[in-house]
Amino acid sequence: MSQLVLASQSPRRIQLLEKAGFSFTSIPISTSEFVDEKLHPDTQILSITRQKLEVAEIWLKGLSKEDSVVIVSDTEVMFQGKLLGKPRNKAHSAEILRRLSGNIHFVKTAVIVKNILLRKEVSHLESSLVQFRTLSDKEIAEYVETDEGMDKAGAYGIQGLGQALVEFQRGSMNNIIGFPIEIISPILRNEFQVL
Repeated sequence: MSQLVLASQSPRRIQLLEKAGFSFTSIPISTSEFVDEKLHPDTQILSITRQKLEVAEIWLKGLSKEDSVVIVSDTEVMFQGKLLGKPRNKAHSAEILRRLSGNIHFVKTAVIVKNILLRKEVSHLESSLVQFRTLSDKEIAEYVETDEGMDKAGAYGIQGLGQALVEFQRGSMNNIIGFPIEIISPILRNEFQVL
């Protein structure tokens, strides 16, 4: 039986995978996340995810853990056809939120699951739509001061205080949180026989 490895230490992803009933190990993944902006945004997100996969494979092979099924993912916010990324600082965070205020954006998560030993791989890109309320400068400043969105694409977290910024959403809430477990779970069970 292959060991399941989550190539992320995101508390949100760990919690969602645990709630789905999987036993796994989580490992830290750090990449420079080089993105070719000439590529379509969907291709950019898959490219970032593949970079993470390459790092995870090297890490696991170095530990002689090739008999692993590894999950890698990347979540991005797309607004007006471009990826916004994570805020560099509080001023950048406020700038991102001002752009999203009163507008629709898309949250996209690319997931790659791979059995390293068998070289079997499944990839998926999930997309959800989010409509922000029209936010006042005061609301934006107060939210930025919470630091909740500083490590998140789009500078907000819908699972926390950021929920108050949202007017409505369509599609997977878990995807907006950053890990569409309702897609990942059947891939693991049906395609990779991970129980």
